[in-house]
Amino acid sequence: MIEMGHYAKGLKNEFGEVLSTVIERDGTQLPLVVETCIDFLHANSAHETEGIFRKSGNAGNMRAIKEQFDKSNDAPIGQSPC
Repeated sequence: MIEMGHYAKGLKNEFGEVLSTVIERDGTQLPLVVETCIDFLHANSAHETEGIFRKSGNAGNMRAIKEQFDKSNDAPIGQSPC
């Protein structure tokens, strides 16, 4: 049974869930969204960019990425979803 978070009923939430619930449900050590972000950072050498996490992203883009990840466990990381 899928636990319901704060998004639409029936979605497999990555956000707004207890971390231990997500990793137990998915059988992983890290949530898929975290692995996807790490892969993106490495693929684009972004992990070598000083200050990369000092500025917040666009709230609308972040919300769209979260919703897309909850719907399909895939989101356009590094692309504008709007």
